[in-house]
Amino acid sequence: MIQKYRYLLLFVLFPVLVGCADDMGLSEADSVHNGELPVEFHFEWPGMTDTRAFDDVNVKTKFGNDDVIHIVGTFKTSALQEDGTYKEGTVSRYGALKYDATNRKWNAVAGSTLTWPSISTEGKFYAYYESTSSGLFTQYDTPIEINLSEVTPQTDPLMAPETSDMPYGHAVHLRFEHLCTYLSLVDLEPMVASQYFFTTPDYKIGSKDAPKDFHNGYRLSLVNNAPESEVPQPALKFEFVQIPDETYEGLIYIAGNATTIQHSDDDEEVKATKVGYFLEPGLYNKFQLSYSSIAPKTYNYLTYDYESIPPQMGGIDKQNTPPDLAAGHTYVLTVTKSPGVTIESPPSGEGWDETDVSYDVEVDEFLKSIREGREYRNKSDILILEAVPGGTRLLHNVDFHGENYEDFQQLGFLPDVLGGRTFDGNYHYIMNLGCSLFRNNYGTIQNLGLKNAVINTTSIEYTYGEEEDNTQDKSRHGALCMWNRSDGIISNVRLENVDMTVSVQYNNDDADGSEVHNIGAVVGSNTGSISELYLSGRFNLTVEGADVQNAEVLIGGLMGQNAGSGTISNVSLLKDDFQMQIMNKCSSALGLYAVGGIAGKSSGMMSGIIMTDVFIDCRESTGLVSYLGGMAGQLEVTGASSVGYMNDCILSGSVQAGKTIADEKIPGQAYTGGMAGYDNNVPVTDCRASVSVIGSQAVSSRVTYGTGGAFGRIFNSSTFENLITYGARLVAPTGTPESDANHIGNFAGIAPEGQSWEKDYADKNIIFHSFAGLEEIGAFLSN
Repeated sequence: MIQKYRYLLLFVLFPVLVGCADDMGLSEADSVHNGELPVEFHFEWPGMTDTRAFDDVNVKTKFGNDDVIHIVGTFKTSALQEDGTYKEGTVSRYGALKYDATNRKWNAVAGSTLTWPSISTEGKFYAYYESTSSGLFTQYDTPIEINLSEVTPQTDPLMAPETSDMPYGHAVHLRFEHLCTYLSLVDLEPMVASQYFFTTPDYKIGSKDAPKDFHNGYRLSLVNNAPESEVPQPALKFEFVQIPDETYEGLIYIAGNATTIQHSDDDEEVKATKVGYFLEPGLYNKFQLSYSSIAPKTYNYLTYDYESIPPQMGGIDKQNTPPDLAAGHTYVLTVTKSPGVTIESPPSGEGWDETDVSYDVEVDEFLKSIREGREYRNKSDILILEAVPGGTRLLHNVDFHGENYEDFQQLGFLPDVLGGRTFDGNYHYIMNLGCSLFRNNYGTIQNLGLKNAVINTTSIEYTYGEEEDNTQDKSRHGALCMWNRSDGIISNVRLENVDMTVSVQYNNDDADGSEVHNIGAVVGSNTGSISELYLSGRFNLTVEGADVQNAEVLIGGLMGQNAGSGTISNVSLLKDDFQMQIMNKCSSALGLYAVGGIAGKSSGMMSGIIMTDVFIDCRESTGLVSYLGGMAGQLEVTGASSVGYMNDCILSGSVQAGKTIADEKIPGQAYTGGMAGYDNNVPVTDCRASVSVIGSQAVSSRVTYGTGGAFGRIFNSSTFENLITYGARLVAPTGTPESDANHIGNFAGIAPEGQSWEKDYADKNIIFHSFAGLEEIGAFLSN
């Protein structure tokens, strides 16, 4: 009973993931220890949502080599009793993982393997990172104790809050948060810049009684939550504490490292300094800030500049109680000018404009200004776009109000980002797009957010003339741009809520009679570089078209096609509200469809991509060739310029194929897999897929069907290593007239003839959820 229940829960391996892929690490969970499955963890540094602004330029932004994370899991258990009933209970386990930066892996610290108990049904997890820790807690109540005066922007402690209950076997995503607040004192007197203390009004010189409710340090310890007579139940305890200091009796010393802001021309006299302090979050309006331990000079109590504090941190009502100094935020106190504490605006590159304030623009003029590298002011004479060396920079959020500007005559269709030019979104958003933002990107698009794009368009392939730029290329579609060219760079882009509907129309005037349509939620096709994409909200991508003839329709959650030297890396979810639905409704007697959660077709590089809740539905499609996969429909190296590999990708969801038919002269192909439908010479390594797979509707004996937990068909031998696939369903087509045309396997439906599971795959650390009665490979066929 327990095992059956467990397997039913394995259809979603991963919880909703958020944050920055570059900051992610995967724990080792590739083998069974003592009959128990190790828990797999994904850790996220809080860098992408971190609003702190530090004096120190060397701020830590991701986990480094030999960093150790302490984790506790609490598991619900259900044990079968002799009388046939089940006894419910809980058990807690503690473990630690150390980061191997070279291989981007988290490995269990010696003596520690956190596994799912064999009788567990679900569990929840929390964790701490503390920079001085180098291994396991070896016993209970042996704390790590750190004075806050020793904490730096590279060493401040982090906590990943406890997750909700997660079914047995799920990978666990832990998103860390800063535990301290940060106070920056500016315009200090140079001689005493590092000699600051907190005191209370009743402080007397020589007193040995420090304020008892002020904490100048923190403590992390392993404790036992079970009574002595019971089995130990480990827990991690973090608390802010007061650490006595014999040097400064009666004073709470908060010294930090002084940072020089400005020097005089002779570079000797310091004109201004500032000091940063890590503190326990909370209220500080009852404490005085002093310097000099002998005869303290006391400043006013710490107070607040209410008008500078955003509503989410307490509002601006001056009658309200002052808000806490919050964890993960930076505050500034200008000692010599004002006693007010204000929230420091993050420096350029550190914070996004998340306000709802946006400005209207004349869309055509705004986009032409980007193309031409000049400033743009709206009708209210507000500078929206400034010209900077090498391009333009966005200064405010702007709203396009859903305007479909494809046919603006003065634009000559959509603008391009020209080679050598940079469009810097400067951490602002363009809202309510009505069609693709750009046609081609030859330059750089960076630090930009797109929010609430609703795009309805038609896809027609035109025969190119001698001047490509004079042709309205409408066979590529993406919210950000139609085509990211070979020298194009897209970096640090956020996308929230994209709804795209594309109607594919066949153009009989095409010279060779074949067409290719590239359709993705972000870009249509990519031959350049894309990195650091952050996704949130709902993504709906619908492609429809009747009588599409012999067109290739390539549909991907992020891009239709990743071709040649194209690369996409470090894609993750910004919030836990993400869901993507891809629907292919095209019908054709001769068409090829390649549909995937990341890309429809890829001959380039895809790495470090994390997506969850991706649902691909092709039930209303009909075609001659169907390649359908959770990550990519078709992986195929097409030439010497192709990079050709997929690495470190994680995806969960489902894929459901449509109807595949055969022509009078040409047999049909229908390949469906949890990772990719079809793979021809593209290595796939270090990937995880939790995808329910339902193969194509079987209507003809002249169609070859391949359905697999990872791949529908492996055409040529490729490198496959460190792969894990789980799925609630792995369903081959039903109703095939001849059973020998229908192949289904736990790993792949079809692999090349002459290979074997044991020889070519079994020693490559490949783990999958086995479905009873299925072989690892459905069939080994000649190519």
